[in-house]
Formats: sequence, C-alpha cells, structure tokens
Amino acid sequence: MPVIAGGARRDHCVSWASGSIPDRGAVLIGSVLFGLEHGLWLAGIVAGLAYARLYRASGNLRALIASHALTNLALALWVLHSGQWPFW
Repeated sequence: MPVIAGGARRDHCVSWASGSIPDRGAVLIGSVLFGLEHGLWLAGIVAGLAYARLYRASGNLRALIASHALTNLALALWVLHSGQWPFW
C-alpha cells in the first residue's frame, strides 16, 4: 500500500502545483517531497529529479513506475549482497 499512498500524495501535489506554480517549481517541490519520504533524503531528492526528467522526456507514467521499481530492485540486490542494511 505504500506505493499507492505515495503515488496518491504525489498525484495530488502535482495536480495542485500544475495550476499554481511554474513547472520547475513543481518539479523541485515534488522531488523534495519524494526525498523526504525516503531515509536518505538527499539521494531521494536526486532520484526524484531523475524521475522527473525521465517523465518529461518520455511523457509515460509507466516508464516512471518501471524505473522506480528497477531502482528498488537494484538497491535490494546490492543490500542483500553487501549486507548494508541501513540503506534499506
């Protein structure tokens, strides 16, 4: 359910922001919120900016969801391999 809840929050923020602030501001706010939802907030902000760029380039929400899932898979495999559990 976290995926649905996080997506709903971001969708609400994007809907609100798209009518009231410039695109760059909306991307920045969305990326900061994305980062704050993750333990390593700076890495989350950078990932949020990368996902925003991917979405702008592709215009495809499925590509964005797939890239987030792939990022999570890569992180999970790295954590399992290295034993660096604080990153999970």
